[in-house]
Amino acid sequence: MGVPILSVMVFRWVHNPVGPLNIGYVGVDIFLFLSGLGLARLYRRNTVPRFYKRRLRRVYPLCLVGVAAAYLLFRFLSLIV
Repeated sequence: MGVPILSVMVFRWVHNPVGPLNIGYVGVDIFLFLSGLGLARLYRRNTVPRFYKRRLRRVYPLCLVGVAAAYLLFRFLSLIV
């Protein structure tokens, strides 16, 4: 997955380094394909409730931290202005 990500980064930073061949777009396609394969493999090994339970356990705490940080930041900025 690193090669497609690097091709996207190179495409974005260096304006089209290989002429008419847009490798950045191919990199995005490959990245999405590999991500889908990874999710399919995880989904196959677990039951549906277990799959989503594990995802929520990983994502939800980080989401709460992000929401709390955004709330505190906007609250602090509203006091300044």
